[in-house]
Amino acid sequence: MNVRRATNGASTRTDARSHSLALLTVGALLLPTLFLSLGATDADAAPMPMAQAEVLYGVVPAAGGTNSMLVIVDLSDGSTSNVGLIGAGGVTGLAFADHDTLYGITIDRLLVIDPDTGAGDLSAFPGSVFGSPVYDISIRPSDGTIFGVTFVSEAPASNLGKIDTAIGLFAPFASDTFFGQQGEGNGLAFLSDDTLYNASGLASPGFIPGSSPIESSNLLLLDDSNGTGAFVATITDSGTNKLLGGYTSMAAAADDTLFASRSFEPPPFSTTPEEHTFVTIDQAGVVTPLTPSGDTTAGLDGLAFRPPPVGGGGPVAFASFEVTKLDLKKKNGDFHIHAKFRLGAGNNGVDILGQPFTFQVINPDNDEILFELNLPDAGGVSFSEKRTNKFQYKVHNKSTKEKVDIKIDIKENGEYKFHAQGKHVVMNLGDPEKNALIRVKLTIGDDFGDVSDVRAKIKK
Repeated sequence: MNVRRATNGASTRTDARSHSLALLTVGALLLPTLFLSLGATDADAAPMPMAQAEVLYGVVPAAGGTNSMLVIVDLSDGSTSNVGLIGAGGVTGLAFADHDTLYGITIDRLLVIDPDTGAGDLSAFPGSVFGSPVYDISIRPSDGTIFGVTFVSEAPASNLGKIDTAIGLFAPFASDTFFGQQGEGNGLAFLSDDTLYNASGLASPGFIPGSSPIESSNLLLLDDSNGTGAFVATITDSGTNKLLGGYTSMAAAADDTLFASRSFEPPPFSTTPEEHTFVTIDQAGVVTPLTPSGDTTAGLDGLAFRPPPVGGGGPVAFASFEVTKLDLKKKNGDFHIHAKFRLGAGNNGVDILGQPFTFQVINPDNDEILFELNLPDAGGVSFSEKRTNKFQYKVHNKSTKEKVDIKIDIKENGEYKFHAQGKHVVMNLGDPEKNALIRVKLTIGDDFGDVSDVRAKIKK
């Protein structure tokens, strides 16, 4: 196996290994109203949905810097294709509120941009001018609040603030929450769980904003409740060398990979426009360049991923999906599963009472389905709502003592909790590893989660 995504957005590496977990089969007399796969193979199973391809937008200078061009960025190498002129120069940040609503900033004002044509509307917020220059923005997934980062030359340091999209004003946090050191690095990006990262520049001695090269950059973790920042790592390449340049913009993909535009000005620090390279930054601060060696992108800035359209954009991956418990007992035929998840950006909601539900346990080495639950079941029965936002599916075959109980609770913070257990289910697990690593998929309608390397606890 290769690198698998962990549920908290970090990456976990596991060694290649064989899984002796055999296909889980269920006795023929199992609950007549419940369907569990009986020796299903890839050919038998309906294909699981794939996440819609993500589209990354950005801006580059146009017309000698007097205008800005909205572009689409190729995730493989940072090359760009033009969407259209925005009609304002110096656009440095972008943030999508939804598939059709794109906000942009110049350093001193907010504007609305048509993502399909690139046309910007500065008149949407007449008279609104930021009190401090804002260099990058990012939108908090849980509630759509836009945050911006500004550089305070008097400190010198950076400061976090919120942008009120009703009136177009930027409100920084108190001055005692300045973070970072002197420098112009300003990449800002929220992960799917509202974790906020910043790539902050550290300048050479005798730093003068706009005229000196950035010596190195640090990855910071910001507290979006008060604006304070905490050092995570010095940004390096894979050889631990500090990387020259600042980070003008960052954006997080649905799997929380951080993409960034790294700027640098070679001696005598007079390149116009700035040369940029396109990179990813992991959460240990290690950079992987994506721009081919020797290539640069002039002035690439304002990175933001466009969410899929609501109700017509195809399957949407959960923003987060974590399986916290997966126990299988071969001897007495019990299973016990706990998981939690959050819906992804661009979702059109889930209808637990009316939409199809599928839960799958899969061998990650060959994609063989080991265990599957499908609702509505063979008798057309699905969940019922026991209390507000609490759903349950429960069946009991008294003659065989077989039971299945599935619960889904929706919490006030938007998190979904999933609990499933079964008793006296006839299983044939062969001779599995005691703590096998397996893959789990959960699908409700067109929303789904898919996580690998779940540590299953198996008792013979």
